[in-house]
Amino acid sequence: MATITPQERTKNLKNRIKKKKIALLKSVKRITMYVALQCAATIPQPGNALLGTQAANPGNNTKENMIKEIATKSELKEALKERKDWLINDNFFSKIVKYQNILKSKSPTEKKDYIKKNFFDTVYPVGGIPKGSNYCIAAAMRCLYDVNKETGDLEKFMPDGNTIEGHSMVSCPMFKEYIKKNFPNCIIENPSKEEISALENGDFIISRSNGRNTTSGLHFTTVYDAQKGLEASFNSDGIRAFKPEKIESIVKFGKIIDICLQEKVKQMDAHSALLAMKSGVKDNKDYQLTAMNFRQTTQKSSDRS
Repeated sequence: MATITPQERTKNLKNRIKKKKIALLKSVKRITMYVALQCAATIPQPGNALLGTQAANPGNNTKENMIKEIATKSELKEALKERKDWLINDNFFSKIVKYQNILKSKSPTEKKDYIKKNFFDTVYPVGGIPKGSNYCIAAAMRCLYDVNKETGDLEKFMPDGNTIEGHSMVSCPMFKEYIKKNFPNCIIENPSKEEISALENGDFIISRSNGRNTTSGLHFTTVYDAQKGLEASFNSDGIRAFKPEKIESIVKFGKIIDICLQEKVKQMDAHSALLAMKSGVKDNKDYQLTAMNFRQTTQKSSDRS
């Protein structure tokens, strides 16, 4: 028997180890490939007969997503318009009707107490406005205060009543300054006949007053029915025809709402914004009937006076 030298024994050992490593690597590769194939079988692939899927077409998916996005944005645009109309014609006007009816039901003393507590002290609590003050704008702002409290839609518009900024909610001249500072493109001063004829529901009118209803020489009203030329007035509570020749300024409230709603949805994706704008919006037939009856009653009272 041939004698194996220590060098040969070491060489043979190294060869056996090398062969085992190669065999082990081959086994690992086979196992890895098997696992990869099993994973791939669970993912939809072009022409994967086992899953019964059709060949994917990235181009079609991109096109479909673009079409869906365009459709959603178009629907959102319409939803924004519908919400603005709803905020004005249902929410804001219903509050006007509500508060005018409350005021008409109270005695002179009760009325002054109510106005102090529910108008001045609510919208401008730090103002300390005394009883008997003119409230043409304070009452309207209380209506908008309620609308914002219920919907949060006018957050960008409402002045802070706990600061001096709140003075703009009880004073016509201060209100004008507030609008000129914060919404300069929404106010029209010394409007033309064409601009007056283009008044819309919800627009604010600031008119020159005969002095009975104001200490500033100005009186605040809201366009209640632009088509019929009617305004809602506080201080002289009622729905009546506005006088174009006395209009000193117009504030386009619908335009302000557009700005507020855009501010509200700008941090949302289109789908979430659409849901937010549709939330709560509905036809309010009960309100429409109430408003119609109120308007007819007001007009009949005006005819008798």
